[in-house]
Amino acid sequence: MTPTTRAADDEEHTDQVSEPDEKENLIDRESARVVEETDSAHDETVKIDDVRLGDAEDSVMTNVGVTDPQGGTYSGTGGDGADQGMRDSSHSVSPERDIEPSIHPATCALYIKNFMRPLRPQAVQDHLLELATPANAPFDSSIISNFYLDNIRTHAFAVFTSVSAASRVRTALHKRVWPDETNRKALWIDFIPPECFEDWIDTEQQARDRGNMPRYEVVYDHDNDGSTGARLSRCSAGSQSLHPDWPIAPFWN
Repeated sequence: MTPTTRAADDEEHTDQVSEPDEKENLIDRESARVVEETDSAHDETVKIDDVRLGDAEDSVMTNVGVTDPQGGTYSGTGGDGADQGMRDSSHSVSPERDIEPSIHPATCALYIKNFMRPLRPQAVQDHLLELATPANAPFDSSIISNFYLDNIRTHAFAVFTSVSAASRVRTALHKRVWPDETNRKALWIDFIPPECFEDWIDTEQQARDRGNMPRYEVVYDHDNDGSTGARLSRCSAGSQSLHPDWPIAPFWN
């Protein structure tokens, strides 16, 4: 083979080697472009997801605490799906407080007085629900089986599903100002017989239906043997004197 022939063969061999190298370079550049586009698309997806998450969080924060006005009487049957879903989260409550013993033996029902206007029944129910729910447990609106707030917003009756739920509310709220506003008095709370709930509400509503707006209070009486009873009593206008002619609760030993 002559030198000229060998040189031609070498050039041909060089061209053959160079062509695959260029193809590999093209493939590498195409792969890099695909990877870059994939990363860019991933980053855009993350940004979109972050925006959606932020919108969802803003929606929850906007709706927390929003309540619909209701009448004074409430029977706990559970909220709608959206409201229930919003409440299905763990919560923590205030530490245990040292408060004075109750006058009436503990029951699943409470008498709460010293409320003032303006006050929405639903706001009171929501707060009682929060206090009655055990720490780190999800909210369950059925824990309040019955609720009543009088028309002139002075007192409320609440019946819970257990004595422990009612006790948690009394411990957390007795002799505390709520809502936390400077012109309000500290609330006063004690237990009542749950079986008196319906009768006492009927008494107040019948007076209202007659066009009267009397003020009622629960009075606690002690029998000679040390038993304690509770009765609903109407205050005279401009006086704190109480009339004993209203339904009287059974005495408790």
